[in-house]
Amino acid sequence: MNKTTTVVCSLFSLALLSACEGQLSVDIQGDPPSADGELSLQVDQITFVHTDGNSESFDLDETLVFDSNGLGSTNLLSGEDLREGIYTEVRLRFVADDSSYDDDGDSGTDELSISGSTITATADNRTFRMRADDTESLTLHLATFASLPRADSDDTEQEFEPVMQLIRTEFAYALSVTLNADAALDSYCADQDDHLPRLYLFDTDDSSSNDDLDGGSDDALRVVVATSANTSTADRVWSLPRVASGDYRLALSCDDDDPASDEDITFFCAADISVSGAGSIALDAVTDDNSCSD
Repeated sequence: MNKTTTVVCSLFSLALLSACEGQLSVDIQGDPPSADGELSLQVDQITFVHTDGNSESFDLDETLVFDSNGLGSTNLLSGEDLREGIYTEVRLRFVADDSSYDDDGDSGTDELSISGSTITATADNRTFRMRADDTESLTLHLATFASLPRADSDDTEQEFEPVMQLIRTEFAYALSVTLNADAALDSYCADQDDHLPRLYLFDTDDSSSNDDLDGGSDDALRVVVATSANTSTADRVWSLPRVASGDYRLALSCDDDDPASDEDITFFCAADISVSGAGSIALDAVTDDNSCSD
């Protein structure tokens, strides 16, 4: 693997460069782009930006496929040397010509509308520290639903505006959410044949009120389409891998939501949750204020 660095540690440590480096591993995961869609992305570089303004890059050659199950944890770097210090951004570069999107699973792929030959996703939601002779493990989460605004009217190209978050793997946990509420699905998802609502996961610090995706600071961190737990019942399930520990609000919606537009959409089954370990949440009995009991 080729590595490009713009700086050395110090004059004193020129002969002992490894003494001021730690070992970094990075995985990537992502949500399903839609109930039936498939997003294929070719990645050729990952870059880490240090607080001193310098950066280190590693060449990659990975094809990432996000289907109706999303993208499970996929390794990008394993035990690579990275200079010690605090890093403010992680950047992932995608190759336009080798990336595509099939919005409905019919194998008819659309070109991604990308200006230039590459596009870069930047995760700057949190910093991380690399300590000398230590190890760190990170997870990048690509919010695919938020990254794919509604297709152009001629339906030949799909806009791609990547939204990516950084998670420290050590403090991330799998979360499963289930819903069994026939009346709620019949009421709020009446226009959908399959009654498969999207789950929106909001940071409670940024969500005094639930909002659609529109590129604002209060956008949901994750948007995941439900799957049927049992075709003969109203059970619905959402699987969210590696959610960072913390407090969140979740809410469901069956309304159309274009990530590039500010729209009024109806949420139901809102609930406040706390994530501190792997677990599952069962929702039922929608109340008069559209919240759900768990």
